[in-house]
Amino acid sequence: MLILQLELFNQIFMAKLSAILLTLWLAFPTFAQVNKSILYKIEGDSLEVIVLLITEQEVKFKLFAEPQGPEYALSKSRVHKIRFGNGREEVYTDLNAYVQGLEVNSPLSLPTNNSPSGNTLTAEQKTIMEGQAYRDATENYDPRGAFWGNAAASFLFPPAGLVSAIATSSTTPNQLRLNIPKSEFSSHPVYLNAYQKAARRLKGRQAWSGFGAGIAVNVVLYLLLVATVSQ
Repeated sequence: MLILQLELFNQIFMAKLSAILLTLWLAFPTFAQVNKSILYKIEGDSLEVIVLLITEQEVKFKLFAEPQGPEYALSKSRVHKIRFGNGREEVYTDLNAYVQGLEVNSPLSLPTNNSPSGNTLTAEQKTIMEGQAYRDATENYDPRGAFWGNAAASFLFPPAGLVSAIATSSTTPNQLRLNIPKSEFSSHPVYLNAYQKAARRLKGRQAWSGFGAGIAVNVVLYLLLVATVSQ
């Protein structure tokens, strides 16, 4: 009898440990990607890369998704910054100076009470500002609460987790939680709108990841329970 109780306890313990490890693995899938760097271009988009060489004029790299693929080179004048796998960052082109230095008919300026929102921006300036807003949201907005909240809801009661994930992903984050960094762009409507959209996407991704993690944990526990009962 004692042996059966110990065996049952061991199975329950291993089931809980497996569930915890699975949740952590789903929440932090990039632990092992130490060689991946993020190259941010001045146009606003970014690339996941493996940096090969940085010279005075250019950055040579391969795409992280294609480590055996071709080698690329990009002029430093087109690179805003690189965030390396260890968290270190190097800035090559100051984005604010680049935007201000664009040769346009209307200078970039923050809107006043007498100017329509965004009318002072050219299409190129708007693209760059939106790209900066997306990068700022990625670096400053923390959506992990959406993950853990929806993971708990879907683990305890999957239908409630589904409703919670839908609601969470369809609403803009609370203004107090956006954590918008202060800059000369931070009060511009174009920047604010792009930042809020980026934060909403990030929150939505975490919400659905949390829902999936909660369902996965339930499935693992169910399979282990069935295996235990069938023995």
